[in-house]
Amino acid sequence: MRKNIIYIIVSTWAFLFISCSEDFLEIDPEQNVAAENAVVDLNTLQTALNGVYSNLQSNGYYGRNLYVMPELMADNLFLSLRNTGRYLDFNNFVVSKEDSYVESSWNSIYEVAVNANRVIDGGENILEEFPGQEAQIKQLIGEAYALRSLAHFDLVRLFAQPYNYTLVANENYEELWAVDFNQETLMEVINTIADNAGTNGLGHFFDVTGYADALVTEDLVDTYSENDARLLAITAGSKPGAEEEAYFVNKFPNGTLHDDNIKILRLAEQYLIRAEAYAKTNQDELAQQDLQVVVNRADPDAKMITETGEVLIDRILLERRKELAFEGHRLFDLTRNKRDLRIDQGEGSVIEASYPNDKFILPIPLNEINANPEIQPQNPGY
Repeated sequence: MRKNIIYIIVSTWAFLFISCSEDFLEIDPEQNVAAENAVVDLNTLQTALNGVYSNLQSNGYYGRNLYVMPELMADNLFLSLRNTGRYLDFNNFVVSKEDSYVESSWNSIYEVAVNANRVIDGGENILEEFPGQEAQIKQLIGEAYALRSLAHFDLVRLFAQPYNYTLVANENYEELWAVDFNQETLMEVINTIADNAGTNGLGHFFDVTGYADALVTEDLVDTYSENDARLLAITAGSKPGAEEEAYFVNKFPNGTLHDDNIKILRLAEQYLIRAEAYAKTNQDELAQQDLQVVVNRADPDAKMITETGEVLIDRILLERRKELAFEGHRLFDLTRNKRDLRIDQGEGSVIEASYPNDKFILPIPLNEINANPEIQPQNPGY
């Protein structure tokens, strides 16, 4: 059955709105421009939406934090002996409410949500004015709703404990990371030369010729078979002045060029999501089929999936770990399934944390609580 995949191609444009009147000095502050002033037609609506997409690239969001923090707080990454001092508290599992990375993520994600709201409001305000462009306007409004939902979802994953769910009723693998807009990617954020994050980008953070601050755990490497194509996303080597033997993340192959696109949604993840849903609704055979697609893509000689029940769920979580490593999922996969954490810090040092645990989510930034008393109480444990 053909699967039609919609590719959302994102370009980042300059986001600047100037409100003019007879007195050109009467200019609204840019951050306070109301939707009805900023969005006046289809072109300005598109520009406003492009600005929301651009917000995803922020270091506090998918530009770095969302890919690094959840992996350091789990068992896929640890900080090198020689590092730049970033994310130390996440690696040590001692994040505080004053943490700057926490605040950065809070602000960056809410910026996406707020600006998406402005796009939605602005688009709805001009719908009746341009009846001939209704379809295009509704498309852009729909994308803004999707981005707002993504922001809300990520806020919940970072700052709220997982829901307690109850039932109511191979060979081209390397191209997956080297080729932009390949056949598997459902959504990715473009990084152009103009968007260059420099030394703050993911490529520089992981590459041995950059900072290589976070290294791949041996525990993760040992989960792959020798024929698993996903090992191409990991490179072995040594870090000058630090670890003589180390594993480096290779999902950003352009490294310090800083222009790898950020892949947010992939088809393999959708198979794994559905497999987990099937397994948790006692549809083991369907879960096995979806899981087999992902496993066979990684290793065509892999054995048939025969696990059932809780053992099948364990296998799905293992394959999620192997398939989605370094993409910011690991912490959430474990806590969503009420699993304990084993935080590998390298050099044989491990932090064990049992579920449930107040520290499995982040504290609401102290500055936010001070500025907005209505957001009380603080998350327990902080």
